[in-house]
Amino acid sequence: MKREYNVECISGQPNVNYKETIAAKTTFDWLQKKQTGGAGQYAKVMGYIEPMTDEEVKEHRKPNQFRNTFIGTNIPPEYYSSCERRGWATP
Repeated sequence: MKREYNVECISGQPNVNYKETIAAKTTFDWLQKKQTGGAGQYAKVMGYIEPMTDEEVKEHRKPNQFRNTFIGTNIPPEYYSSCERRGWATP
């Protein structure tokens, strides 16, 4: 603003006002249905998310862990890495 519009302003590092964390084990059950003209999309995702202990974080050297417990071959293995990056866990 100062450079483009010649307006005096105060700038600095942004402040984070609100942070979330996982406090207790929580289960989820999500259903995706979307008709897109052809066969459409249908997915059901069930699982849980829970906080890791300090020992687990030190052991894995990352703040999240993905456990692959998929049954069958309904989900192509190419999608597993996306789940792992997001830190989703499944029962």
